[in-house]
Amino acid sequence: MPARCDDPGVTISPSTLGLSDCEVHLGGLLGQPVNTLSTVAFGVVALWLLGSRERTWVTNGMALTLLALGLGSFLYHGPGPRGAVIAHDAGIVAAAGLVLAVSVSAVRSVGPRGAARAMAAALALLTFGWLLHTLGRTGAVLCAPNAWLQPHAAWHVVSAVGLGWLAVRTPSPTSRDRESTGQVSLPAEPPGLEGPASFLEIPG
Repeated sequence: MPARCDDPGVTISPSTLGLSDCEVHLGGLLGQPVNTLSTVAFGVVALWLLGSRERTWVTNGMALTLLALGLGSFLYHGPGPRGAVIAHDAGIVAAAGLVLAVSVSAVRSVGPRGAARAMAAALALLTFGWLLHTLGRTGAVLCAPNAWLQPHAAWHVVSAVGLGWLAVRTPSPTSRDRESTGQVSLPAEPPGLEGPASFLEIPG
């Protein structure tokens, strides 16, 4: 027998994608309207990163990951075609892997304390988003299937902003020496020029 959500006028299958994320599923292109439309946030942040002046492997990789997250989430909460689950989960795995790589790179660049200071706000934002996701699951305390304010949709927006912030706040690989000394290293002198007055030295 099909399972019914809290909306008495809508009947959905237990296998309907997005059913575990609380919002009522109306079928069609948007499926879960609020959750589906909120995936646009991933694309907006991705385009912002691609349009930034200073692009690094982190910002480029994060932009591509955000696009994958947005597409996978849109398919999952919206039309739900075959392969939507794979696209959705692949984006999440890619994001988790990139966050780990970014964290390791930051620690190697500026040390654990420097990395923690630089990335604390972004990681706190991602943690808050995950809390919204958890508390907004079907049957959880914040779940309201027919509400226009959906915790899972808020999770989409908060995580998109958090990942973008993490990308721009990641210390560059060359920043460790600059932060530890407060100076920019100068190029070495050419061979044979040990100092500005070396030509005045008289061999003894």
